[in-house]
Amino acid sequence: MLEQMRRQGASIFVYLIFCLLILIFVINFRPGQSREGDNGCRGTTTSVINVDGVEATQTAFKIAYSANNASGKNKTYVALEWLIRRELLAQAAEKRGLLVDDDLVMNEIKQGRFFYAGHSVQIPGIFDQDGVWSLRAFQAWHDNQLNVSRNSYIEEQKRGLLAAMMADILKESVQVSRDEALAQFLFEHNTAAYDVVAFKPETYRSALQITDADLDRWANAHGDEIAARFKADERLYKGTKPSLLLREIFIAKPADGAGSAAGSAAGSAAMTPEQAKAKLEQVKQDVGNDKAKFIAAAKQLSSDPAAKASGGALGWHTAENAMLGDKAVTDAVKSMKPGDVSPVIATDKGTYLILAEDKREGDLKLDQVKHELAETLAKDAWSKEAAKRAALTALASARGNGLKANLDELYKPTESGQPGVNPDQLEQLLQDPNTPDEIKKQILQQLMQNHGGQHGEREILSKDTPAGWLADDSGAIAAAGSATGSAAAPAAPAAPAAPVPDVVASKDQLPTMTDVEKPGLERVPATPRQKQLPALGSSKPAADAVFDELKPGDIAPKIYDADGSYVLIQLRDRQQPNIADFDKDADDRVAALRAQRAEAFLDSWLKTKCEALAKDGKIIPAHDKIVDRDDNGKPLPVTYKPCMLMR
Repeated sequence: MLEQMRRQGASIFVYLIFCLLILIFVINFRPGQSREGDNGCRGTTTSVINVDGVEATQTAFKIAYSANNASGKNKTYVALEWLIRRELLAQAAEKRGLLVDDDLVMNEIKQGRFFYAGHSVQIPGIFDQDGVWSLRAFQAWHDNQLNVSRNSYIEEQKRGLLAAMMADILKESVQVSRDEALAQFLFEHNTAAYDVVAFKPETYRSALQITDADLDRWANAHGDEIAARFKADERLYKGTKPSLLLREIFIAKPADGAGSAAGSAAGSAAMTPEQAKAKLEQVKQDVGNDKAKFIAAAKQLSSDPAAKASGGALGWHTAENAMLGDKAVTDAVKSMKPGDVSPVIATDKGTYLILAEDKREGDLKLDQVKHELAETLAKDAWSKEAAKRAALTALASARGNGLKANLDELYKPTESGQPGVNPDQLEQLLQDPNTPDEIKKQILQQLMQNHGGQHGEREILSKDTPAGWLADDSGAIAAAGSATGSAAAPAAPAAPAAPVPDVVASKDQLPTMTDVEKPGLERVPATPRQKQLPALGSSKPAADAVFDELKPGDIAPKIYDADGSYVLIQLRDRQQPNIADFDKDADDRVAALRAQRAEAFLDSWLKTKCEALAKDGKIIPAHDKIVDRDDNGKPLPVTYKPCMLMR
C-alpha cells in the first residue's frame, strides 16, 4: 500500500513538472509571435536597434557594418542608420501587404543583388568569366566579407528585399513630364560668366584709426541707435565680473636685420628690445598715473597705426582673464587697480606698458557702456561706408570717360573666389554609368541646394502619401501622372518687388585710415541662375544685371550690395539654351530628372518618418553601440542621434 502511494506521488510530481515546462514554453515561444514585442525565437538579447517596436538583430547589424565603407565610429553610425532606413521601409511594405518568400529572395540572390537600406547593388565578382552565378563567390561574400552564415544572410536579405520593394514603389510614384524636363534644361543652360571685384567691409574695419573725438562725434549723432543696442543686449550687462578699462603702449620687436640706427628716423618700429624697454621705463617714470600723458606717449610710441590713433585704447577686459594675447601681459593685469601702471613687460612679440583707467562690475547702466557700444556700432557703419566709397571710386575709374576697360587688367585675378557650377560637366557625371551612386547623390543634392528647391524637387503631399499618389476618403490609392500638377489652379502672380535703391555714398565724416590693399578679381565661370550666385551671393539686382541687363564686355553701371560686400561686375559671356539640343536626348533628360526627384522624395520621406519616430522616443539604439569610453573606462558624451545622417 505504501509502495503504491509512493509511486502515485512520484507520477503526480513528474506530471506537475512536465506541465510547468509546457507552460514556460508557451509563454516564451508562443506560436504566431510577430517580429514585434519579444521577437519570437529571435529573442530580445540580440537587439541592436528598436524601430517603432521592431528590433534589428546583431546579424543585421553585422551585415550593415561590414558592407559600409565608413571608418572609425562613423562605421557604426552608418550601420545603425541603414537599419533604421530598412525598418521604416519594410514596416511600410508590411502595412501594404507586401510579402517576400524564400524563392523570391533566392532568385534575387542568383541575380547577384545585395539589398541594404532600401537600395540594391551588384555583389562584386558574383558571376564567373562566363557570366554564370558562382556559388563559391556567394559563399565568400557572406562568409568572409560579411562574416555571417548562409541561412542568416538569406533571412536578413528577406527584410532588405522587402524594404527595396517599398522604396521602388515610392520612387515609381514620382512622375515627370517632358515640359518639366524642358524647363529644367532651359534653367540650367541659361548661364553667365562674369568677373567680380568685391570691396569687403572687414578689410576696411582693420584700417580705421579711430580717436576718442571720432567716437564722441558718432555717439552724439546716433544716441538712439546706442540706446536700442543696449536694450537688445541688456542681459549681457547684468551681474558682470570685475573688469578694467585698459590702455597700452606696445613697441613691436623689430624684424631681423632692423638696426637701431634707424630708430630716430623711423620711430619705435625700429627700436631694439633693449631700447624699447628703456624707453618705456622712462615713460612709466614720467607719466606716473596721468592718463593724458600716457595717451600722448601711446600716440607717439605705439607700433600699430590704429593704436597710435586711439591712444592705445584696449577697451574693457575681465580682470581675472583679460586675454590680451600674451600670458605675461594678461597675468600682469590681474592685480591692477584703477590708476595703476604695469611694470614694463618684455616678450617675444615686443615690449608692453599697461594703464588701468577704470573698473566696473555688477549690473551696468547705459552711461557705463555707451562708449564701447558707440565704438562697435561706429566701426560697423564706418567700415561699410569705407568699402562702399572705395567701390564707387573703383567704378568711376573703370568707366572713366565712357571708355570700356577690362577688370582683369585693373585687378589681379585671385583663386579665392567660389567656383561656379558647370552644368554640362555635372550632367555628364550624372549620365555616366561609371559614376558611383554616392557621388551622383551628392551632385543631385548640391544642384537642389543651388536651385533653391525650384527645380528637381517634388512637393510632398503628406507625411504618409508619396508624391503622385492621391487617396480618397476610403483609403483607395490611385496613381497620378504629371498631368495632376498641370491641372492644378495657377498660382497668383507675385507682387512686383519694390525697387532697390542704388548704392550711394553718405555724407558721414570717416576717421582717418591706413592704406588698404587693392582687392583681387574673382573670375566666375559659366554658371546657371540660382538663388546664391558665386561672388554675388543672394543679390537679386546683381543677378538681374548679369543675366538680363548687361552685354558681354559691359561693366555694370552701378555698384551692388552682395550680402554685405560692395561689388563691381563685368559680364564676360552669356549663353542661351538651344531647344534643338534638348530634343536630341529629351527622353534621357526626362528619365534623369525623374530619377533625381525620385531619390530626393525617398530621402525626404525617410527623413520625415525617422524624425517623427525619434521625437516620440520610438527609435532606441542599443547602449553599447553608441557609447564610447575613455582610457579610465568612463563613458564619453553620446554623439549619435537617430536620423543624424539622413538627408
